[in-house]
Amino acid sequence: MQHKYKFLLAAFLFLFSVISIFPQQQPNRTRLLVMQDVVQPSKFLEYETAQKAVNQFITKNKLASAMDCFQTDDFTYMFTIQFSDLKEVDDLYKLWNDKISANSKEFGSLYSAFTGTIKSQNNIVVELGESYVPKNPIVTRDNFGFIHWDYFELIPGKEWETKAMVSEYKKMCEKLQTPLGFRQWNIVFGENSSTIIFSTIAKDDIEFYTLNKKADDLMMKEPGGQEMYMKFLSNVASFEHKNGKPRKDLSIAPSK
Repeated sequence: MQHKYKFLLAAFLFLFSVISIFPQQQPNRTRLLVMQDVVQPSKFLEYETAQKAVNQFITKNKLASAMDCFQTDDFTYMFTIQFSDLKEVDDLYKLWNDKISANSKEFGSLYSAFTGTIKSQNNIVVELGESYVPKNPIVTRDNFGFIHWDYFELIPGKEWETKAMVSEYKKMCEKLQTPLGFRQWNIVFGENSSTIIFSTIAKDDIEFYTLNKKADDLMMKEPGGQEMYMKFLSNVASFEHKNGKPRKDLSIAPSK
């Protein structure tokens, strides 16, 4: 795919079609549209230059009130737009379609700069499930410098049982006041919908791994903690994790 904007439009077309298929989705849930670019390492500077130019276009035309960017260690760039009701995406899609049509020459020129920089692209919609924040969090979502993601692909048919276990895990974290918070996401639309994702933030990688070990030690010593962990793993078909960081220079800050 030579022009990234075609993919972006496809993402919104995908979500637009979803609205009519799932009209009973509960409103006022925290949901994210996640657009992922896997970038050629040798072309990351060209990619970032092109993305900054597109962000200027987005800001100028008010195509998104805010957009967060995160970069993983393997040069995957994730752009997230938060919404609560799927119907919001309908308005967003129409806005993008109108603006791109009215500025097709400029927009096409901007996105042609991405040619040769991207190996693959994907988009998903995730919905916030459980989340845990310690009483005295080490960082907030405004000042963290490191983020860790765990991806658990569940055995088909084990989804609801596993998500109930996540609720129990949250209660145990609250009881023990484990030092790291987490947000657990369910994939609502997109590939691997049987996968649940945990995201955890910290100041840096050293702080994350130090406190993560402390949390694991507390959980394993707690009565029932080891059994819960082993039962959870028995429902997991595959696992992977990624480390990354926020890229504020590639994000669009909320308008004030």
